Amino acid sequence: MFHKVLISSMLILTTGCAASISTNNSDKLSKNVLGTYLNYDGFGNNTHIVLNDDGSYQSSLEGKIGIYGFSSGSWSENESVISFLPNEESGVLRSSLKQMVILNKKNGVSLVPTQKIEQHNQLMADFGKSTYSFTRSSI
Repeated sequence: MFHKVLISSMLILTTGCAASISTNNSDKLSKNVLGTYLNYDGFGNNTHIVLNDDGSYQSSLEGKIGIYGFSSGSWSENESVISFLPNEESGVLRSSLKQMVILNKKNGVSLVPTQKIEQHNQLMADFGKSTYSFTRSSI
């Protein structure tokens, strides 16, 4: 284990860029979560996340007066949690995509930010709807 960490650290230091280490392998990505996800925040803003089978993603936040932010990069899945490694970000999506828990329900797959899972569960219990949920709209 120590040797793997040491070799990875040396590779990062010699290349000068952590992005050169591939953190996503399309063979390992869960085909169950591929597709386009939509979150409506209740205030007229829609966030779209597209998870592609090559391990890339694109995300945009759109509101009543246009696009407020954009993010793209790579994604990975580990133990039902999606992580994002952005290559490009702008606007309000700069550093805003956090890890998301994959929820498999009867009506399909949805994603919820890990730090919002308790609030999501409470909203679902109280109202049957959550503003924290990203619902898959297409595959």
